[in-house]
Amino acid sequence: MKEFLKEKGNYSQGRVYLFLSIVVYYLTHGVILLAGIFDFDVDHQILKSVAEAIQYPMTTFATYTLGGKVVDIFKKSDKLD
Repeated sequence: MKEFLKEKGNYSQGRVYLFLSIVVYYLTHGVILLAGIFDFDVDHQILKSVAEAIQYPMTTFATYTLGGKVVDIFKKSDKLD
């Protein structure tokens, strides 16, 4: 797992944030699932809105992380020409 979070020997800020946001996203969905199965006294709308709100930073971190890779690909292709 540590190798996934590293880039060129150092921890990548975008990858770490993306990993944490994915963990929180699925943890929130797990709580919603458990609340539905065991009929906990929780406001499902609040948990649903939190899960939906996490999608935006997760998309931002994914774009930040993967966008750098796309820029590197274009830089390498420019050098080949």
